[in-house]
Amino acid sequence: MAQLLTKYFGWIDAAPEAFIEFPSGLPGFERERRFVQIRAQAHGPLVFLQSAATPELCFLAAPIQAVDDRYELEMAPEESRVLELPEPAQPGIGGDVEALVLLSLAVEGGATANLLAPVVLNPRSRKAVQAVRRDRRYSSRHSISLCATAVAKEAPCS
Repeated sequence: MAQLLTKYFGWIDAAPEAFIEFPSGLPGFERERRFVQIRAQAHGPLVFLQSAATPELCFLAAPIQAVDDRYELEMAPEESRVLELPEPAQPGIGGDVEALVLLSLAVEGGATANLLAPVVLNPRSRKAVQAVRRDRRYSSRHSISLCATAVAKEAPCS
């Protein structure tokens, strides 16, 4: 187990299987390559993607099915290669890959989910990418009410 300082939970013990690697980083955070998934039962479906290198950096996410249970994942062949997935078929959510949406909370305007660019994780390789869709079928600011329960309980949502 690794000890990790986090933004919302202080020091935690992180098992090796909790770490995920973004070989190219995240758009805007290219130097941030290792994250830990923190799932707290008290926060329901929410997932905290905590940077392993920067304690102040933590993204709030949720399984994509919690926001849109009919979401159709689309990935570029190079993204599948990074995740070490077989080509050319599109991976299935819940089977081949796990897909998370990054959540944002605005003081005015409520909560939104980035359906345009979900975080896609291969649970076997522990590698992840933020798969930006080329077709613009989905919005980067899809309105949601997912954090309403967490906010009411004063859970950390950012």
